[in-house]
Parts: sequence; C-alpha cells; structure tokens
Amino acid sequence: MSQLHPYRKFQIPPNVPFELKPAPGKGWGLFATRNIKRMDTILDEIPLFMIPKRSQDITEMDVANVVHSLSASDQFVFECLRDNGSEPFKTMLLALKQNFFAVPNSPPTGVYILSSRFNHSCVPNCFIIPRETNMVTYASQDIAQGDELKFCYNSELRYQVAEERLRTLLFKHVDCKACEPGSYRDISDFRRTLIRALEYLSLGIDKNAKQGTPFAIKHIDPELRKKAESGCMTLTSRFIYDVFIVALMEAEGLQDPIKAGDLLAQLEAYGRAFQTSRNAYIAKLAMSQPNGCDKFLIALRFWGRSDLGDEQAIAGSQRSAMAMRAILQALHH
Repeated sequence: MSQLHPYRKFQIPPNVPFELKPAPGKGWGLFATRNIKRMDTILDEIPLFMIPKRSQDITEMDVANVVHSLSASDQFVFECLRDNGSEPFKTMLLALKQNFFAVPNSPPTGVYILSSRFNHSCVPNCFIIPRETNMVTYASQDIAQGDELKFCYNSELRYQVAEERLRTLLFKHVDCKACEPGSYRDISDFRRTLIRALEYLSLGIDKNAKQGTPFAIKHIDPELRKKAESGCMTLTSRFIYDVFIVALMEAEGLQDPIKAGDLLAQLEAYGRAFQTSRNAYIAKLAMSQPNGCDKFLIALRFWGRSDLGDEQAIAGSQRSAMAMRAILQALHH
C-alpha cells in the first residue's frame, strides 16, 4: 500500500507547491498542489551528502564510507530510497546513480532526495539550475494544480527525434506526448529536426554530434551547408534562423527561460551588429513582438537582404566556429 511506502517518511519542506505520491507506470512523482506561475521557484534543495568525485569514478566503497558517516536520521533517509519507487536498491552505488546531480565547475557529486523524484518528460514543465551545491527547480511554464512536475533529464534530447531519444535514455518507456506514436509525435519530430538543422546553419557546427552525421544535418542543401561550415552566413540569414528556432521551441514546449534568454541575447547582439539602417529597424521591430511566431514573421523581411556589417560579422563567426570546434573535439576525445 502506498500509505506504508518508505517515501512517505521523506520530510517535505513546508510551503512547497507539490506533493510526493505514486505516478502510474513511473513509480513515484511530484504533483502540483496549487497553480504555479512560470518562473516560480518549486524547490531549493541541499544535498543529503556529497562525494568529491565525478559520478563515473565513484565506487561502492566511496558511497559506503560517506553513508556510514551520516547521522542516523540521514542514513535512514538514504535507506528509504527505492529502485523506481518499488524495490530496495541492491547496492549503495546503484542508489547513488539514480539519485544524484553533478555540481558544475567542480568534481563533487551530490545525492538529492526530492529533486530526484521529478520524472522525465521530453516536453517538460520545469527546469533545474545548480546554485553552488543546491539544486533549484523552477517552473518553465504555468502549471495547473494536479499536474505532474517533470523536467528533461538530458539537454541533448531537445535536438533529438523520438527514436534517437529512446536510444539515449536508460529507460525505454517515456510517458510524454512527444514520444507516444501518433500525429503529435510526427509533428514534434519534424520541429526538432528543423531546430537542429537551423542551429547548424547559424553556427556552422553541430554542438550535439557524437558520432556520424544526424539526419537533420545530412539533408541540408549542400551549398547552404558549405556556406554555414565556412562561417559565411550573413547577419540577416542568422537572424532569421535563430528567430525561427525561438518560434519552433515555443511551439514544442522547450523554451525554458534560460535557453530563451540565451537565444534572445544572441538576437539582440545581431541587432546591434547591423550597419544598414533598414536592417536595424527590422530587427528592432521583430524583437518588439510578443512571441516567437510574430518575431519570425517580421524577420522574413530580411530575406535576400545583405548588410554593411556582414564582412565583420563573418570574420567573427569564423573565429568563433574554429574555437567551438576545438572545444567539441576535446570533449569528444
């Protein structure tokens, strides 16, 4: 019975807008107990414990040593963890592997009891940002009372179609509309393919490539692809591509405020780089629109236009692309 489940013993902070309860087909999950506004803080959690190693380097002995040093109450909390909310973990290391977050800019790996209860969705309504050693969860959109709170476990998934995501994820059943067979999945796959191709055209590189050439890149017009890879895209073209990405990500439900802020900052930078007054006016008008779709409709006025700042911008993008390729090469080897 769920009332006797060990998860009922977890201490839920007062005033958080969620409850922990069974999630059909997914073990347990967190559900909104009231309406939540976009960018509201949902949870700010400190780790139960941390280990000063990368997760892939941690051993069973490392976990055992830390757990045995905890207070009796914290040891009890760790012992309450269950594999997908059901059976006890066979080892302490497995318990850590399914309940950890990495702390950026340093090796430590932390175990977070409640943050690890958020289930995955390829169309999330939350996002998590590390703040020093805390994990802070925000709403990426308005959430209705009773809705399950979910975030995307891997940022690379936003650029992958359903079939690719299932190969990336450790679990094979994903309960979200972008993965279930049907017309929505078809539309979602098309949008994500376009997003990846447009980003490639704008940057001249595929930031998410690990091996081979993905479908989204392979089917770009060869001449256009060559132009992107050589860093020769005009300012107006890159503005159109990035605005189109904003519109597609909004339509796909992927526009968390952090990613949105990065894209909008890039568009503002393009706007400042325009040296042709008419282009600067179009950029300003596009950025004043309330959503990505309206921005894109205005940005289409750039079609076929060049700018006096193109030569300088192309030189800068070529330098940036070279630096990015070097970074990606180092990461993938």
